[in-house]
Amino acid sequence: MKKKLDQEASGSPPSVFHRNNTCSEYFLGEVEFVQNNIFTSTHKKHLSDRAQKHAESLADPNKPEVFKLSPSLYFENRIAESMTLAENGGFADDVALHVIKAVSRFGVDALRLSAHDYFQIHPLTPDEIDARSAETNKLGMALLAASSQTVPGTAPAEKKQTGKPTIQIKRLTMHDGSRDDPDFAEDTSPEPGDKPVRRDPVDYLHPDARAAKEADLEELRHREGLGHLICMVLRFWREQAQHGPLKQRQVAVKHMRQFSKALIPATRGKREKTLTASPYEVKTFYLKELYRLYHVEHCLKSPDGPRNHALRVKEVSKNFQMPVLLIREFWCLDEDDSPNGNRSISIREMARLVTGKQFKVTQHRISNLLSF
Repeated sequence: MKKKLDQEASGSPPSVFHRNNTCSEYFLGEVEFVQNNIFTSTHKKHLSDRAQKHAESLADPNKPEVFKLSPSLYFENRIAESMTLAENGGFADDVALHVIKAVSRFGVDALRLSAHDYFQIHPLTPDEIDARSAETNKLGMALLAASSQTVPGTAPAEKKQTGKPTIQIKRLTMHDGSRDDPDFAEDTSPEPGDKPVRRDPVDYLHPDARAAKEADLEELRHREGLGHLICMVLRFWREQAQHGPLKQRQVAVKHMRQFSKALIPATRGKREKTLTASPYEVKTFYLKELYRLYHVEHCLKSPDGPRNHALRVKEVSKNFQMPVLLIREFWCLDEDDSPNGNRSISIREMARLVTGKQFKVTQHRISNLLSF
């Protein structure tokens, strides 16, 4: 356990402390604190090992070059070849091997891309975005009009001569000047004919990162075509199971059972309570709490501030949004907020307890995640 704790994010106390956690200086210090401690030596070694394994996989002469370029394209080609080699216009028996491998590797994405992946390769056009925005605004206006008629105690809507309620919506605009500028409230929105410049965030990335992004998009395009072929195979197997001869029915049913098993992910060795957050999220939350606890510790011991310890505790609780009961528990204070003995746990242990409570996992699990 001690070795594990030594490997976790170091998080030494900061050299500069701030009065509260709402000022910009505190935020900048927190960001720097997280950046300096988020990546441990174990995590760096893991990244290095993963890069080495990827390089070895690319250099493996036993793997087809098409598979190295795009696994989805490889499976797509193999399934298409099985279709052309079949005598009865269906698929050859070896197609099951490629379908099972593809489904085991990609899961349901082998059949149909998720909405997020689909819109990556089929982004909406500006006209489609405007149309959807107009439809959403129309729905919102209808709901707002309905609520103004039914909710009691609301101001009546302004009516025209037709008797139908109308709602006045004030257009919000942005201004680059100061609030002291007398023209601050002037409408500075662009002309109707001017369209905003749409910039791709990938343009700001490193060239290698952009190349990797383009490769991922190309892989998704091939995977979309793979799903169509797999559905054709499933339809062929189902027809064989329903109307084919006995031997073909048995083979088709066998393949469909293998397909259903391939969709089930491996669960052996999984914990009873799985962590929904990523290790990066856990470590970030832990470091932010650790940074805050260092400030609480500093303010409780600082000669500045109220001399009355109870007032000091209340001030610290207000400045750093930490409950008084939690401060009493961690720093061994009585009901009057007076010290009731020496502190029994360290600042890091406090941060692990808060993190474990946040993500509903044990402190030992948090220590394992922090060491990664």
